[in-house]
Amino acid sequence: MMRAAFSYPKRNARAAGGSMKQGDCAGAKPSRLSVLLVDDSEINRLFVSSLAEDLGIALDCANDGAEAVRLLRDHGGRYQLVLMDLQMPVLDGLGATRTIREELQLGLPIIALTASADPEQRENCRRAGMNGFLLKPVEGERLSQLIDHYRACNDASGEYGKLKLGTLDLLHRASAARLSSTLREAVATCREEFDQACQQWREGDAEAAARLIHRYRGSLGTFAHDGFVRQTLDLEHAVRQGEKDLESRFDAFRTELDELRRQLQLWMESRAD
Repeated sequence: MMRAAFSYPKRNARAAGGSMKQGDCAGAKPSRLSVLLVDDSEINRLFVSSLAEDLGIALDCANDGAEAVRLLRDHGGRYQLVLMDLQMPVLDGLGATRTIREELQLGLPIIALTASADPEQRENCRRAGMNGFLLKPVEGERLSQLIDHYRACNDASGEYGKLKLGTLDLLHRASAARLSSTLREAVATCREEFDQACQQWREGDAEAAARLIHRYRGSLGTFAHDGFVRQTLDLEHAVRQGEKDLESRFDAFRTELDELRRQLQLWMESRAD
């Protein structure tokens, strides 16, 4: 009987250039996965640490949920996976996960470490924003399987490198139909709106152009990688400051926007399969 359950992004076979089974993330050379283990048990931390080299992971440990939140607030981009114990002092696993999702707005996978996987517990984990669970006591074989799955999916995510896959997955689980409608509208209109902003700037209406560019941070910025958000902010600032030679920056942003639209379209197609 499998003692681990977890979810991971579906890869688009057409985009990958070959046939794939649903959920198959193989094909890329395995990379070293950065993992944060959150557990108040020193024995559990020592056990996972002893397996880190064989598992091919770079492991950091936190003693409780509050310490995990601090680490992720300061170094959120460092990790590709969190293993989160549920019962801990100071801040438990569910509370820490809610903070990571709602306050820090991080979408990286979080796997619950729990001694019980009854339906109520699984639903509590799902509602908090966790992606799956691993039963305790942790077994090396099951942990290895979980790590292999997430490493493969992390390696396979290059085709969606402009997107926050964790955020999209969370929103998809909450309301697939609503997310699909929102993304279709964004993909269909954002290029036209950007061209309109460029035209407004050329006509001397910098404030109107800046307002349109600003809207991307509240719409596409929700799904896009941090570099896109920073680029949006920089371009908006340059327009508001009245910088003169912006055509090259507009061209660069247009290229970034087109790639983001392409990846969003691929992601929507993968979810429709």
